[in-house]
Amino acid sequence: RCLSDWSSDVCSSDLETFDREGHRKTLFTKHGDTAGDTLTGLAWGPGGELWFTELLGDQTALWALTGRAQRLLWRGPGSFELMDVSPEGRVLLAAHQVRRGVLVQRAGEATARDLSILSGTQLLGLSADGRSILILESPGMDGGTALDRTYLRPTGGGPALNLSKGSP
Repeated sequence: RCLSDWSSDVCSSDLETFDREGHRKTLFTKHGDTAGDTLTGLAWGPGGELWFTELLGDQTALWALTGRAQRLLWRGPGSFELMDVSPEGRVLLAAHQVRRGVLVQRAGEATARDLSILSGTQLLGLSADGRSILILESPGMDGGTALDRTYLRPTGGGPALNLSKGSP
């Protein structure tokens, strides 16, 4: 929910329960969750606890809620989603991995050519003559990390020219 616009300082996501009469109870509020996509999984755990996964940058945290008390169960690198919890407290997590790439297929060519560098290649531009592309290689979905690099690469294949650190 957002109070006035989509800026992160006024948006939040809530974990809520409803009883049989329809009365709502908010168990947890995540402030600054503009797109509502950082709370990724939800399941009932042992003893009536509500367990959920939360994306925290490039890590995932697994939490347990009992009433208003929140307890960290696990935290690790990567993007995981809680799918289920057994009565004994074993969890089923789904690992999510996104790979971005750039494929080029010229008119008359039978197959596309993969011009990706690693797993975070994003197309930024195509030269007017169609012979070169400007690409960003970034571990982040939209760039903005210290590991970002900008390249110029011929569409006919061949090595990429490393232009700079960061996004152009």
